Amino acid sequence: MSIRAPIKHCKNCGAAVVYRVPDDGDTRQREVCPVCHTIH
Repeated sequence: MSIRAPIKHCKNCGAAVVYRVPDDGDTRQREVCPVCHTIH
């Protein structure tokens, strides 16, 4: 099992990400960019 380091900034635009359940039907908490809406 690999353990990833938590993402702090969006890889697309550089904004700080937030941790929440995305609105796309996923049930797990993900890193979501509030600026460009990228789900990491």
